[in-house]
Amino acid sequence: MNRSNQWKSASYELRGEIMKTDIYCEIQCEEAALPFAQASLKKAFKMFREFEGRYSRFRKDNALWRLNQSDCSVVSPELFSLLESAKKYHTETGGLFDP
Repeated sequence: MNRSNQWKSASYELRGEIMKTDIYCEIQCEEAALPFAQASLKKAFKMFREFEGRYSRFRKDNALWRLNQSDCSVVSPELFSLLESAKKYHTETGGLFDP
């Protein structure tokens, strides 16, 4: 087989802390796909950080923080859906998942 036709592997990883949780993502791919893999992983981490900004209980002045500080609050449909899912998983796991 011609060496130029051989598959060459590559990997790319990103690490960070988001919402007090260590995040590690690694992509294994063909060398030619490495630029796409890098861009995709960076985009994913950007999405994680945006979510953290909106809903982290560790950051002040976001929708979840305001809810936790109030006796009564109107929340967005997205936050309401997240809270419903959190309650569902809490029930399904017998409290193992504890939002």
